[in-house]
Amino acid sequence: MKTKIIITGEKVHEVGYRPFLMGVAESLELERFFADNTFEDGKEAVYVLLDCSEEKIKTFREIINSKLPENAIVNKVVEEEYKGTVMKTENYYRYLTAMQLSKIAIYWGKMAGEIE
Repeated sequence: MKTKIIITGEKVHEVGYRPFLMGVAESLELERFFADNTFEDGKEAVYVLLDCSEEKIKTFREIINSKLPENAIVNKVVEEEYKGTVMKTENYYRYLTAMQLSKIAIYWGKMAGEIE
């Protein structure tokens, strides 16, 4: 079963939401998972794609509705049908790691420039 979950709020970017979601996906042993930052109606949003059993989607939903990353402020969680493909979780892990390393390099460059 495939589904798309959209999490919108005052603060869902730059709070570790994608690594948090990745941890939930890993804990449930999801084979296919993807999450990325976006904007919905001018507000920060994170969209999540899942391709797994209905039971695992239900459990994933329960977890993300009961726990948040520290400093996250969520206003709405919406779920809708999804028909596209979903990346393998192990491939998403590599993608997320590359994105996080890119952020570190950018911030390090800014900090190094300020120190000089």
